[in-house]
Amino acid sequence: MNDSLKITQNEDGSFQMEWDKEDPNWGWLNNLTSKEIQVIMEQAKREADTDRENMKREIKNELRRER
Repeated sequence: MNDSLKITQNEDGSFQMEWDKEDPNWGWLNNLTSKEIQVIMEQAKREADTDRENMKREIKNELRRER
């Protein structure tokens, strides 16, 4: 089975998630409320932003050490 999760951004900036309710990778989403999914997505974005900033900092530090 292909990954059925599809996330699209709407014109108003909001997002829409769709998945096959039978997909074993995403079936756990079936019983969550929209609010619960929103909280999960917001946390994932915060973590991705933090990871990106940490990676930038590590690259800058490595470049400084190489000089």
